[in-house]
Amino acid sequence: MGQYLSIGIVTELIVSKAEMQKGKISKEELLDQMEKFLYFPNNLYTANENDDMVVLKLKSDVFSAELIPFLEKFYKIMYRSKKENTVVIGILEKLKNSPPSDWMEIAKEKSFYYFQEDLYGRSENLTFEKEFQPRLNVQCDCIMLSMEGKTFMEVYGRQFHFFKYCMREAFQEFALSGALRVYLSG
Repeated sequence: MGQYLSIGIVTELIVSKAEMQKGKISKEELLDQMEKFLYFPNNLYTANENDDMVVLKLKSDVFSAELIPFLEKFYKIMYRSKKENTVVIGILEKLKNSPPSDWMEIAKEKSFYYFQEDLYGRSENLTFEKEFQPRLNVQCDCIMLSMEGKTFMEVYGRQFHFFKYCMREAFQEFALSGALRVYLSG
């Protein structure tokens, strides 16, 4: 098994409250740093918390309003061959003929290579610029839109954040572009 360079839409971000307390990180600091350094806009997610974790969930109104038009543009740029184009047309037709409430289930079925839930590559590290530079593990639940590889990397992070920034700029007419993530999967 190897690792693959992937692009996905982050549907949930989860952080342990115990890790936050250990690093003396407040919820406000967490949200601020996730926007500044991981480029996940606070206004794109609903923040909830319980005794164990802080969960940021992609807003359903943005997801349901933007997913199909966003994918139409994204797929057109990403997949250009006739074979790939046939596959993405199938994905778009399935989504268009299903209510938005079913779209996550479609991703979980993993019927489509270019639209599936990805349970690998779940964690992202966030380092805080404060005493002892505490780090948090941010669990990211994604719908994978692209995967290529195999790739081998020992150190990564800056370039992936740069790619995310570039994708946000390229698709800036969609708030959903703020939920994109470049990561290693597999």
